[in-house]
Amino acid sequence: MEYPDQCIRGIPNEKCLYEDSLLEGNPVARLTLYPFPKEHCRDNGWIPESINWMFDVKAIDFTFEQKDVDEELQFKVGIAILSLIELKKLKRKHKNFFCYEKDPIKNNHYHGNLLLKDGIKKERKRMICDVLANSSEIRLRKNYQSTETCT
Repeated sequence: MEYPDQCIRGIPNEKCLYEDSLLEGNPVARLTLYPFPKEHCRDNGWIPESINWMFDVKAIDFTFEQKDVDEELQFKVGIAILSLIELKKLKRKHKNFFCYEKDPIKNNHYHGNLLLKDGIKKERKRMICDVLANSSEIRLRKNYQSTETCT
């Protein structure tokens, strides 16, 4: 199955980034950006963490503009962009523990998931989340400019 070169993870709050990195203008993701909560575990034993696949540049605007159930911006702080190359490395290195998928949903054809196997040892989960956090290219909302151009 073909995947785009990148995917996007929304950053809902500042707790997902190191505080000092926000001040220095060089944002760095924390592990909390990729929590994989056990309560979301599927019957097949995989825990999904929602992403948007970057099928086109409009996926960035789409993610920045996503709203929650209260019609508030869902990702108030920004977005993290991950490369498919890094995801493939993780999948190879942690075979049967980490995966990803396309999972389009109503009103979001970009939707997909990063997947972590339930019951994974804490140390392995931490290694995977470390790579995800360190591989994330952070784009803050305060610096955001739409990819739409005026005509």
